[in-house]
Order: sequence, then structure tokens, then C-alpha cells
Amino acid sequence: MDFEKEYYEFDRFWNNYAYSYEINIEKIDITFDFIGQRPIANLLDAACGNGIFTNMVAEKFREIKVVGFDRSEMALKYVNTEKMLAEIDAIPFGDASFDCVVAHDVIEHLPVGVYQKALNEIARVSRKYIVIAVPYRENLRHNVSECPSCLSHFNNDFHFRSFDEEKMKGLFGGTGFECKDIRTCNTNRFYVGQKTYGRLFYPKWQKKLRSPICPVCGYLNPEDSGHESSNPVLAAGNETDAPGTAIDIAASATAPPHLGLLGMIKKIPKAIWPKYSKDYEMVAFFEKKSNV
Repeated sequence: MDFEKEYYEFDRFWNNYAYSYEINIEKIDITFDFIGQRPIANLLDAACGNGIFTNMVAEKFREIKVVGFDRSEMALKYVNTEKMLAEIDAIPFGDASFDCVVAHDVIEHLPVGVYQKALNEIARVSRKYIVIAVPYRENLRHNVSECPSCLSHFNNDFHFRSFDEEKMKGLFGGTGFECKDIRTCNTNRFYVGQKTYGRLFYPKWQKKLRSPICPVCGYLNPEDSGHESSNPVLAAGNETDAPGTAIDIAASATAPPHLGLLGMIKKIPKAIWPKYSKDYEMVAFFEKKSNV
């Protein structure tokens, strides 16, 4: 069984529309700014997920025909436009079928064998424009889970690569598309050294299994025990309750904070500790060269 594909069939990724709106609105606004300035008759949302962008662009730009596709049947339940089940490395449309192709938070998830094929497919079906959104300068080491069953380490969000401006500018090299604009958004504040502090003093929590499923062995996170699956390997994951497994880690991570004087004292370091800001997301606009 393809456990990595099973990962995207968990409804908890897709059913909180309000949260999806909150974390995506800045890059959606940037994308609206990009496409609102151009003559676009139709648009493809590649690997559209639960359709947070697909639905919003269809509502805002009613003159644009919007189509979305995704590999997840669960995600497509929430898409209100024309939609289909498809893979991004084999997009089921002809060459130059859409004036614009958008891929929000997609290409960082693509494994080596799929990545370049997917970029080529996006460029193939786009007639004029491409918009790509990815996490900005993500440190993949800072978001790693350990499977309590097979002890494999993997990125919680199944991200396989990190992007910066230079990598983004060369993304579609050789396809005739060139990068015209890059903007960053979703600013977050961090404590200096907080990741190092967590690894030193809370290593168990740092490696907590936050993914619903291990992509290597198929172990199912007990927190997702309600997920239905006909696979006996996945079902076996529901029975794990031994000390040191994800159940204990989750319990310790959600324990209530200390109250009273001790709690107030613990807040002092946070107040004086140096902080820094970092944009989490990057949105890039590509246009096809007129002489290609």
C-alpha cells in the first residue's frame, strides 16, 4: 500500500475550513493581485486540496472558468468548482489548456521521481502564467517525527525540499517561463535558539509523531484511530498504548501549564528573551516569454 498517499486521505487535513482560510489568506491575496492584473479566461488549480483557493477565486473572479484537481478523494469533497481526481505528474489536459496554472503548497511535497515531471506538466498545460506558493526558507530539520513503531524519521508535513528566491527563479528553466515577481508573507515571530532549547530539554516532544501515519511502515497515529482503513497494518496501529508511544507523548505535550506565582515567574524569560521575525510563505509569479 502507498502509505504516503494514504496520508492525504485523512479528513482532519481538510475539514477545518476556517483554519485553512486563516493560514492561506495572505498568499491568496497575493495570488489575486497577480491574476487580477492579467487577461485570464480560465485557471487550473493544480493539486487543489480542499479548494480553499479554488472556491475563493471562483467567487471573486466570476468571469474566469476555474478547474481544480487533486489526488485525494477526501480533499475534493470540499471543492465547489469543476473538479477531478488526478495526479500532478500526469495532468489530464492538453498543451496550453489554461491561461494560468496555480499550485499553492504543492511542489515541496513531491518526491524526487515526481518533482521534475510535475513542473514540466504545469508548464505544459499553461498558456501564459503560473503562480507557485511554497514555504519560504524552511529548515526541514525543525519539523521531524519519529515513528514509534519502526523508528523512521521523516518530515511531519512530508516536505521534501526547501526553497529560497534563487531556487524559485530557476524553477521553470528551459520551459519558456520566467519569474517576474516574488513576494513573501505569513510573518512569524520566534525566540532565538528555541529549536535548540527544545531538542536539548524536550527531545521526546520534539520527535512526537504529529503525522497521522508513518509513510514507511504504515503505523497509524493513535490520535487518528477513528480513521477507517481496510489495511490490517493501519488497524494494528490503533492498539498501541505502551509507555513511551505517541499516546504518552501527546498527553505530556497537552498537560496544563503551571499556575500561580510559579507560572508568572516562568513567563519572565519569555518577556526578555530576544526574538526574530521570519516570513513563512513565498509566492512567485511566472510568465511565458512572448517569443517562445
